[in-house]
Amino acid sequence: MKPQPLVSIVVSNYNYEQFISETIHSALNQSYQPIEVIVVDDGSTDRSRDVIASFGSRITSILKENGGQASAMNAGFAAANGEIVMFLDSDDVLLPDTFQRVVEAFQSMPDVAKVQYRLQIVDKDGKPNEEIVPAKHWAMPTGDLRQAALKSAGYIYPPTSGIVFSAAALQQIMPMPEPPFRVCADIYLNELSVLTGAIVSLDEVGAHYRVHGKNNVGKATREVHPKDMREYLARMNAIHVRKKSLVAALYPDLAYDPTQDKGGFLTARIISRKLDAPRHPYPNDNLAVLCVRGFLHNITMNHRRKHVGVLLAFWHLAMLLAPKPAAQKMANNLIYADSRGRLMNTLRKMVQLFG
Repeated sequence: MKPQPLVSIVVSNYNYEQFISETIHSALNQSYQPIEVIVVDDGSTDRSRDVIASFGSRITSILKENGGQASAMNAGFAAANGEIVMFLDSDDVLLPDTFQRVVEAFQSMPDVAKVQYRLQIVDKDGKPNEEIVPAKHWAMPTGDLRQAALKSAGYIYPPTSGIVFSAAALQQIMPMPEPPFRVCADIYLNELSVLTGAIVSLDEVGAHYRVHGKNNVGKATREVHPKDMREYLARMNAIHVRKKSLVAALYPDLAYDPTQDKGGFLTARIISRKLDAPRHPYPNDNLAVLCVRGFLHNITMNHRRKHVGVLLAFWHLAMLLAPKPAAQKMANNLIYADSRGRLMNTLRKMVQLFG
């Protein structure tokens, strides 16, 4: 009988002393075995390293200078021995049977590069609310998405603690470039891993996703700044450069054209171009063309609830016509759910209820 595959859970930490113990315990106490837990501390200045040391030989610890999220993930993956690898944020918590389900998903079909599942949002004390990410009305795909990825159509995926990779897939795309991905490194992993194999999506919760004052999701200020969009576009450009070389290596007979991107990259270009045209990094962008492309993409995208696609499609058209102050509010409403006015929240609830 073939032995069960080793799973490597890489916990990346920076100054989360109050959460990291629960996170590590959730990784160690999985019903599935064998598992190795690798904890990378990225230059914490609080008591995180004391907490990490208290686990002794039950974990592998890597203590390094601060280099950002990609740097920590690169270090953790270099130390990983598993056939299956996860990057777990140090403020999130796995459910006890998550890896039992994940490993079964990897074994359910050949050539699986990634398994993903939904996350239950909890507060700083671990108390859940009613929100799940991705929301239930967003259909997460299962199958071979390589052709779609070459067309840059985009797909729905959860944050870092909701995704698990085959080591074989990661070996083709890592190490990550570190400067652009001090944050948001999961975008790189999700956008490129889809080119290396199939995806299995579990339509169930696999972990608690903690929202609090210290992480990006819990920030009190919920306004989109053009600078943030430019940084996002720089990250996406790094992904496009890597994707082009990966396509050339894996699919030499196919062409990849990043200008046809219809996903978040396109939306970010619209926001950047609308809110701060003089500093927009793509001077040849035509706002009308971008907005029409965004409209067409969302109106034809396979949303589980069609009303969502319709609302997003008309958001893109409205960005073309709206004056800048209104466009700022629309950008906030799209990116940050808790910045939505009463009307946007009402529309969202109606979509979830009746869509």
